[in-house]
Amino acid sequence: MDTAAQVIRWWKPTPQAAQTASGHLVNLIIDGKKVAAPEGVSALSAASAAGIYIPALCAHPDLPPSCSRAGGTGACNLCMVQVAGKAEPQHACSLPVAEGLVITVTTPEIERIRKEGIAKTLGTHPHVCLTC
Repeated sequence: MDTAAQVIRWWKPTPQAAQTASGHLVNLIIDGKKVAAPEGVSALSAASAAGIYIPALCAHPDLPPSCSRAGGTGACNLCMVQVAGKAEPQHACSLPVAEGLVITVTTPEIERIRKEGIAKTLGTHPHVCLTC
């Protein structure tokens, strides 16, 4: 039995970029690694395809990003990343990649946000959910 992990290639444009996604490759940097991905796909998808781990609990390739569901309050906040030039961390699941984007996956602030996100999620679930 092959137990090697498979790279997930979602390559779907984010809802915000669906109308403008041209499909041509753009170059960006994620945690110092040069990455090429189709313009408009999510930063989460591009990172995953490049072998860069960004935690995500609520991301699924067949659903819109959770931060755009439930009136914008459905995000798990685990995929937060810091984008150069942006003051606030961004959701990688809904961040469309663009030429020259520079993304940092982990900072102390992002770690704090992720811990708060998972605590909020697990705090409202019965303990048996964690063993299923």
